[in-house]
Amino acid sequence: MTYLRSDDLRCMALNLYHEARNESTAGRVAVGQVVLNRVKSIYFPQSVC
Repeated sequence: MTYLRSDDLRCMALNLYHEARNESTAGRVAVGQVVLNRVKSIYFPQSVC
């Protein structure tokens, strides 16, 4: 399980709204997973924001 700080959680919610608001639940989950994968990667910033 991945834990997010409150500001990261807000950024994740805004990101999902802007990038996947017209997607199905599965689509929103996929977009969220991409964001979390990027946070774990050494090639991207270590923050959702």
